[in-house]
Amino acid sequence: MKVKQEFSRILEEELDGMRFRRRGTNWYRLGQEIYSIVNIQSSRWDSLFYVNLGFAPAGDVPGGWLAESKCMLRFRLEAIKRVRPDSLRLLDDSVISERVDQHWRSAVRAGLVLPIVETLKRADSVEGLKGLLETEISDRVMIHRDMRRFLALPE
Repeated sequence: MKVKQEFSRILEEELDGMRFRRRGTNWYRLGQEIYSIVNIQSSRWDSLFYVNLGFAPAGDVPGGWLAESKCMLRFRLEAIKRVRPDSLRLLDDSVISERVDQHWRSAVRAGLVLPIVETLKRADSVEGLKGLLETEISDRVMIHRDMRRFLALPE
């Protein structure tokens, strides 16, 4: 899947300078307060793929690694309010596969990867993550009750 590979390359270029490590289709970072992960998940039904973000308290990450599906706070790329629906169409391999060019790369970087990067930068502390949830993320978020307590969010 050419689009998925190109998207991964662009994402890795941006995350490389932010101390993220790669493990398969995951990029993760264990910070002082917050663990962050970006996961690329292939669809079972078509050529689409999903970009998932996960967060957990740094103290709850044994060995420095935790799968996105085990994180106590999780959401998909489309939950970031800055990401427009037309930008998400850039990830459709069946529509775009013949157009992976510099224009596509620039549009992906600006419309998808940079919002991910900005989200990760803001979510590097408890207060940053809490503020991000209040202002930049839609209500399409899974937050475990223990994470709500950790962030002092209403239950």
